[in-house]
Amino acid sequence: MPRVSERLFGAKIRRREDPRLITGRGRYVADLALPGTLHVAVHRSPHAHARIVRIDTTAVWRRPGVVHVLVPSDVKALGRLPLLVPHKSLITPVSPEILPQEIVSYAGQPVALVVAESAAAAADAVEALVVDYEPLPAVASLEDALRADGARVHPHGNVAARFTQRTGDPAAALAGADLVLRERFHLHRGAGMAMETRAVVARWDADVGHLTVWSTIQSPQILRRLLARHLGLGEHAVRVVTQDIGGGFGPKTIVYAEDIAVPYLARLLNRPVRFVETRREHLIAVTQERDQWHDVELGLGRDGTIVGLRDVFTHDCGAFVSWGIIVPLITSVSVPGPYRVPNYEVTLTAMYTNRVPVTPVRGAGRPQAVFVMERMLDVAARRLGLDRVQIRERNLIQPHEFPYDVGLISRDNAPRRYDSGNYPECLRRAVEAIGLRGFAAEQAQARAKGRAIGLGLAMFVEDTGLGPYEGIRVRVDPLGQVFVFSGASSQGQAHETTLAQVVADGLSVPIDTITVVPGDTAGIPYGVGTFASRVAVLGSASALHASGEVRKKALAIAAQQLEVATEDLVLDEGRVTVRGAPDRGFSLGEIAAIATAPRPGYALPGAMDPGLEATGYVQATQSTYSSGAHAVVVEVDRETGAVTLLRYVAVDDCGTMINPMVVEGQVHGGIAHGIGNALLEEVVYDAGGQLVTGTLMDYALPRASDVPAFDVRHVVTPSPLNPLGVKGAGEGGTLPAPAAIANAVADALGIEITVMPFTRERVWRRMHGGRS
Repeated sequence: MPRVSERLFGAKIRRREDPRLITGRGRYVADLALPGTLHVAVHRSPHAHARIVRIDTTAVWRRPGVVHVLVPSDVKALGRLPLLVPHKSLITPVSPEILPQEIVSYAGQPVALVVAESAAAAADAVEALVVDYEPLPAVASLEDALRADGARVHPHGNVAARFTQRTGDPAAALAGADLVLRERFHLHRGAGMAMETRAVVARWDADVGHLTVWSTIQSPQILRRLLARHLGLGEHAVRVVTQDIGGGFGPKTIVYAEDIAVPYLARLLNRPVRFVETRREHLIAVTQERDQWHDVELGLGRDGTIVGLRDVFTHDCGAFVSWGIIVPLITSVSVPGPYRVPNYEVTLTAMYTNRVPVTPVRGAGRPQAVFVMERMLDVAARRLGLDRVQIRERNLIQPHEFPYDVGLISRDNAPRRYDSGNYPECLRRAVEAIGLRGFAAEQAQARAKGRAIGLGLAMFVEDTGLGPYEGIRVRVDPLGQVFVFSGASSQGQAHETTLAQVVADGLSVPIDTITVVPGDTAGIPYGVGTFASRVAVLGSASALHASGEVRKKALAIAAQQLEVATEDLVLDEGRVTVRGAPDRGFSLGEIAAIATAPRPGYALPGAMDPGLEATGYVQATQSTYSSGAHAVVVEVDRETGAVTLLRYVAVDDCGTMINPMVVEGQVHGGIAHGIGNALLEEVVYDAGGQLVTGTLMDYALPRASDVPAFDVRHVVTPSPLNPLGVKGAGEGGTLPAPAAIANAVADALGIEITVMPFTRERVWRRMHGGRS
């Protein structure tokens, strides 16, 4: 462990939370056992689209242990969940009701809740609930949604939004291009599939009118605000606690019906109420992502210079748009990536379908964009007879061009302006590490032995650190312990380590005196959440600010007590002393005691607030932009279409790293997610809107044998937008992986890959002349 005098920021120290997690001492919602807890089972619609005709609870009440049955009419007054991310292009945004009053819009939508004395009793009783449905025509796919004479998801129609952005004159550029390539890409649905399913426990304290909720949500402050709104409570009367969370990946950012209904029941019944989702429920009801069709035109000069690009794509929103069109909007502005595209036009059409709603999953629309651009560049290189590295180098934005204005409006309604980066260096290091210079000979030797190997490259740019802020409160108690309260929950991002590193440096205290309390709304009044690769950027900046303010307060109080100037004081090892007289001073704990409980008549210096604490809400003026390059060598089995990854290199630039070990873990996890997206994971519905991939036997996830050893390297270009130079790292590994693997498979077999995932069946069919 580094000494206090050594800088902890940037140190490769082990995650402080791991001893607890790997020894079975993690604190998960399902582990919570409150006396008198009731259990919930949910009746979910078996139909993709239907009218609720009748609900009969008679038989349910005959089952042993039943305490209550919650039906849609009971919560009619609670209304709908709000539209959290509005956008001007939304035509008629529809968000879900807490429970549907008349129409169910996807198979798996919650309709009623049964409350019983045990989980087994609730699961048994919910089977006795009688719900009569009148099936309605289902819009089970984008093809169905686009039919002019087809069924409608909502009365106004199936179009959720239409939106066009352009920069330059793409029509003229494409008309004058030496070569115009056209291709259609189809990227299928996938799931986040966290190891821990969703769970919520709620307890109502009638004596004081206070609600406490333990949840697996990624955005506890958002849930707190919505609970206060829907239940008619003051925000001070609602506390949301997120303990350890077994993965999130985006879908746990969302507030679901159960997140409101379970606390509602706890207050109604005046007993703790608990809901723990089954894996089957997780598969059929938790939000998904990725499903898009892209029709792309890329115009180039004979030397491979990009002159124009047009992308017209359709996005499947599922049944509702609680998070607006954030996913396709991100896709639309991410297609240009690290390349100069002087003339660009994108038109997105977002469609409702009778499928599970779509919200961000790790990558949030960007893997689709990277897939489109990187596949087109490889196709263009072959058509023009250029080297695939050369065509990229020719079009990359150069380091001296930052800040670089892409000419588009990004997801935060601000200009998309890249703050920093060195894209050519990322590419150079990836190419060197993967061994591209000698690969032609390696490939020829393999082919001589009947083996099909290929090499693929892909690059990415990711907007990270989404604003407006993330709150951090730093408090020193009279015992000298430092507490760091974060408004964001942690699902594996190592907040307990990285935030402690920042605060340890800021206060010059040993890191083992610091306790990080993430995701508890009692610790800090305002926050946003853990998603969009934002906490390292905003949370660390707020932690730096808050610890700096605490440091100032400590020095000011000590200076007053010691009757010296603050400039004559030194703070180190958690103790403030007079420079040159180390025996004269106070520990931070002693200073905290003075600040917390001053003697009568004593005034703190400068009329400062009591307590040795401060809160930071550092505002983001715009996103920071991470970037990188991935390279992979694969082997394809010609008999089965199976793809094996032989080597994988990732070069990542997330700015200054708080902890390189944590960054590498994030990159590893992101690539594994991307491998699943590329080769395995696909949510499949039948023509009636019924989920076909309803178990983990059908929805394939990557296994250890699918994931090779990773060679992770770093380029560091600090962001000028925050004092630490940090950019986000949580999603970057996922973005280029499918594209890099697709390019490698195409190189191995001499075929084009236009569909994701390219499963072994699809690869086999393409080898034998079929469409994938």
